[in-house]
Amino acid sequence: MHVSAVSGNVATVQRGALGTTAATHTAADVVYRYVPPADVTMAVLAMAAHTNNTRIASGIKTESIGEYSVTYGDTSRMPEYAAGVVNKYQRIGV
Repeated sequence: MHVSAVSGNVATVQRGALGTTAATHTAADVVYRYVPPADVTMAVLAMAAHTNNTRIASGIKTESIGEYSVTYGDTSRMPEYAAGVVNKYQRIGV
């Protein structure tokens, strides 16, 4: 569910956003929101920062002019902390 606006205790939402199922709620219904575990949030931030910093630090390895393409340095390694969190939540057989 994507909340696009809030006014007082009224939230305007985009129905069926981000793979959710659209549902109608009356004024008395209780609605819950999912908050990912803090370590997952921190792992995602660590991966994003690592990817950005590695891309910049490693520089551009290849570049083409026709049909413009760029290859950045090594961004494939995941920070140890993030890898540990991912392994902790990994589903078997999925």
